[in-house]
Amino acid sequence: MSPIVSGLVMPSASFALMALPSSAASHAALAWFCTFAAECQPFIGHTLRLWWFLSPGLYSIEKLDNISLFRDHPALTTLAHLNPLAVLFESYRAVIYGTGDGGPPHAPDLAPLIALFAVSIVLIALASVFFKRLEPTFAKVL
Repeated sequence: MSPIVSGLVMPSASFALMALPSSAASHAALAWFCTFAAECQPFIGHTLRLWWFLSPGLYSIEKLDNISLFRDHPALTTLAHLNPLAVLFESYRAVIYGTGDGGPPHAPDLAPLIALFAVSIVLIALASVFFKRLEPTFAKVL
């Protein structure tokens, strides 16, 4: 395997493995919520689409500093950085595209990825306990 291909495939695979627990925890929460509130299902697609557009998938999170709304309200920038998808997208962007100012591709910052992974594992554990307690009521509701 060429160094370029292995340099892109291996980090992408590891990011996917780190993204799996966070998506599993959020899917578990959505499944529980939709079981008890069936009328919420049409809003799930809209909420996920809004979350996608608020995540830096189409833009670099560094670009937010150029927007006056984010300069005037630093809490919005903090909120944008707390988005779990922001961590993943910025890591992919660092490996594939490099820096926003044209720098070469480089290894992503591991601290936010490890923090996301740890929080996701804790959320999965909590979701598992929560689901086990509510499992008898699922049959009654469905």
